[in-house]
Amino acid sequence: MIRNVTHRKIFPVRTTGCRPILRGTADTRPANGVRSPTATVRGTPASPFVEAAGELEHDSAPHLQTVLRRSLAVRPVLPVLVVDLAGVTFFDSSGLNTLVQARLDAERQDTAVHLARPSDIVMRVLEITGVDQAFPVDKDVPTGPHTPAG
Repeated sequence: MIRNVTHRKIFPVRTTGCRPILRGTADTRPANGVRSPTATVRGTPASPFVEAAGELEHDSAPHLQTVLRRSLAVRPVLPVLVVDLAGVTFFDSSGLNTLVQARLDAERQDTAVHLARPSDIVMRVLEITGVDQAFPVDKDVPTGPHTPAG
């Protein structure tokens, strides 16, 4: 018997061949914890930034992805889109994929994506995966117009 260990309870898993079949799931996060993220656009029309907070995981990352895509759709095209990650409390591969996809979408229109104030958990995942090399990281909150780092 294999045990499934994540941020959820441990459940017995029955295997058939190479594919495990999970018998059940239950969310064990605290009731007062932040489950779904918030993603809001702040700043000015000439220099907006996306502020993310909460848990960026499989169920909640699509919300951030929608906000990032809408921000990239703004015309005239922005030279830089800043994503403030100071309030992110949980970050997994879905959150990572969302940021990488935003970077790819932004490159198509010559926009750079900067990460501002990534929380310790975000920075750890970025460093472990090597994705920290793909994004400029700003230590401060964005306050004025940005230009792409070159």
